[in-house]
Amino acid sequence: MWGSSLIKVTSVQQLNLTDLSAARDDYASVVVDRVLQAAITCGASDIHISQRRQTVYVRWRVQGQLVDVAEVPDGSSTSIMGRLKALAKLITYRSDVPQEGRLVVGNPPIEARIGTLPTLHGERAVVRLASRLARQWLPEELGLPAEACRRLLAA
Repeated sequence: MWGSSLIKVTSVQQLNLTDLSAARDDYASVVVDRVLQAAITCGASDIHISQRRQTVYVRWRVQGQLVDVAEVPDGSSTSIMGRLKALAKLITYRSDVPQEGRLVVGNPPIEARIGTLPTLHGERAVVRLASRLARQWLPEELGLPAEACRRLLAA
């Protein structure tokens, strides 16, 4: 996917995973917490997590752009994907079937919907973040051309 570096973080100052050792018992918990909080702070709408061998790749979507965020080793004693699935009350030992779950994170509360999917190279997960205080947009505020906005309102 990316280079051979063990930890790679791009343009995301809030996410600091370089001080962690994969041998720590709470490694997966800390990684998941930091990824969720940093994604919320950056205004991400989705977090994409994928595994390949003993490496976990993290990307998130900000303003429609999918950004490569981090490449971290999976925990020695605890799995990052397992921790995410446990938080969403999914079956942690099943990686051969798709699963869906939800949890609430952050303050103010953000609802996160989680979907996992088995792949040939490991499991993938997408976490969709949706603020409970989400604003309703008026058609004029969507940035559409005037003609498209007029047609949308007419429909």
